[in-house]
Amino acid sequence: ESIASLAESLHNAIDLNRIAVHHHRAAAIADNTGVCATPTAFTPTPLTSTGAGDHFNAGLCFALAHGLTPPSALACAVAVSGLFVRTGQHPPLVDVISFLDKLPPTGP
Repeated sequence: ESIASLAESLHNAIDLNRIAVHHHRAAAIADNTGVCATPTAFTPTPLTSTGAGDHFNAGLCFALAHGLTPPSALACAVAVSGLFVRTGQHPPLVDVISFLDKLPPTGP
């Protein structure tokens, strides 16, 4: 089952406005407007992986709180997490934006 299907199934089964699913290879978000998924910024040589999910969640919440659409917020979350596992540091916004330019587009 795809991660998009999983997010959609969970959204339909649980009474939440929105749900996100994060795996080391893909991430998805589902809400009443639909579902979208994207590959993560996976690296086979992470500096750390502890905290990757926390950074994903922080990036997602930051982006949604600033009015980004779910697909854009998902891309932001993937970038924050991807940078963190590479550097072990909390990435500044300017680095997140630069990293986003290197990632494939997120879509429905």
